[in-house]
Amino acid sequence: MLTAIKQRATGWVAWAIVILITIPFALWGINSYFEGGSEISVASVNGERLPLYTYQDSLQNRAQVLRQQLGDSFDPEMLESLQVRRSVLDSIIDQAIMDQYIAEQKFRISDEQLNRTIHNAEIFQTDGQFDPMQYQSVLAANRYTPQLYEDAERLNQAANQVRLGIVNSAFALDTEVDRLLAIQQQQRDIQYALLDAQKFAGDIEISEDEVQDYYDNNAEDFVSPARMKITFVELDVGSLSSVIEPDDQQIAGFYEENKGRYQTAESRRARHILVALNESATDEEREEKLSLARELLERLESGEDFAELAEQYSDDPGSRVNGGDLGVIARGQMVAPFEDAVYRMGEGDIEGPVETQYG
Repeated sequence: MLTAIKQRATGWVAWAIVILITIPFALWGINSYFEGGSEISVASVNGERLPLYTYQDSLQNRAQVLRQQLGDSFDPEMLESLQVRRSVLDSIIDQAIMDQYIAEQKFRISDEQLNRTIHNAEIFQTDGQFDPMQYQSVLAANRYTPQLYEDAERLNQAANQVRLGIVNSAFALDTEVDRLLAIQQQQRDIQYALLDAQKFAGDIEISEDEVQDYYDNNAEDFVSPARMKITFVELDVGSLSSVIEPDDQQIAGFYEENKGRYQTAESRRARHILVALNESATDEEREEKLSLARELLERLESGEDFAELAEQYSDDPGSRVNGGDLGVIARGQMVAPFEDAVYRMGEGDIEGPVETQYG
């Protein structure tokens, strides 16, 4: 697009426009010109600014939904309609209001509730059991990290608590139900006549004064929305990126200014062997399970294969089939004792036994 502008531009004014467009790209790169940095917002809700990328992500999600619903009938031009864009903006504003209310009212979702929801979701399961690898794959396909997804799921569950609290506490009086049924089931007897205006048009003469009088009394019916004529230049990211090559210094500078966009939460990848133990277990049963855990630790330290022992002894059906592999674990995803042990270990370390409410 920039090349096309140069080819069609004539005179020093047109070239000045090209130079003014080129300078921001040369100094800050394409992203800063089109995205405008983190300061660009699309709305403000009680003082909280909603960033442009939130709106763009929501618009992309809406596009995916429409594409799935309409199939081959989907037209990308639908996303350009004011109705769709206004609907997307309204949805993120509604979500911001709900999030603020949740924070003010201190709604909380425990780690156990969150883990139960994730483990019970069929999309994250293989053969009816939670599959950490499937979990990671689904999140990656939808541009989520585990931390981002779990934060969003916490808010979603808290919002459901609010909605269910309202729905489950609502009630209708018998008189209200009777009134609604009466309205829904009511009937009317009517008579009507159809008059064809064309049959009478030839017999009626309307004077200029009558026309003017009708217009004066109904002027608002003849008002059209304001319109304007504009001239614009379309800048296409794909075309511009092919003719602009930022050097290493510019790339490094952009990275330093936008480090937050490239940071992800700390995570670990771990295997485990679960020796399940009920909270109501006797001291004798507890000692038996602890003895087995210690025996497995000794065998691992002596060089036996972790995956084989996990497949043989682990009581966790989700990870057992994968040799005990839990995939990538983010902070807050596991119960505290287990998580603490994982995060204090170094690469290749083996630690245990670690006691949790599960075993």
